[in-house]
Amino acid sequence: MNKDNILGKVIKTLRKEKGLTQKELSELACIGYDNLRKIETGRVNNPSFFVIMMICVGLKISMNQFCYKMSQENLKNFKPIYNYQPYVTA
Repeated sequence: MNKDNILGKVIKTLRKEKGLTQKELSELACIGYDNLRKIETGRVNNPSFFVIMMICVGLKISMNQFCYKMSQENLKNFKPIYNYQPYVTA
């Protein structure tokens, strides 16, 4: 898995939390098994909104829950570009 593949990592984590295999989730979400596998491994980087929505349906979570999980994962990987030093006058 590509280390920057946050989307795939989140989907895989949620799928495992629900105790589902890739095959089971792909059937519940009505998407192709290969498509789900490629998303999880980072070979598809930009799936459509509809595919993400269907994955959420298969996981029985809301888009809000999914977006929250994505934001939490993004914060874990956040690296500032520079060390911010506020400008202070004496």
